[in-house]
Amino acid sequence: MTVPDRAASSAKSISELGVRPGNIVLTEPWDETLNGTVVLTEQLGSETLVYVDVAGGEPIVVKARGGAAWKARQQVGLGIDPAFCHLFAADGAAIANGASH
Repeated sequence: MTVPDRAASSAKSISELGVRPGNIVLTEPWDETLNGTVVLTEQLGSETLVYVDVAGGEPIVVKARGGAAWKARQQVGLGIDPAFCHLFAADGAAIANGASH
């Protein structure tokens, strides 16, 4: 994923990347840079929360449409548009917030 110009020129180094669950798209695993394994799906009527295990971290939660057909142990890609990313420094200060970068 490309880091926004404003973040790249920041005096602070990027420590954390934040993306809201509704701004991540599940795809076939070979379609994206970030891939993982579905560990749990939670059907909530009009939406489905899909928990995806990626190497080296907490599961990533993706908000998909209701009735989504993703299954546990399924390999998936995670599509993330940089326009919806929030970048933070180690002290928690925002470096770039979504489209404002």
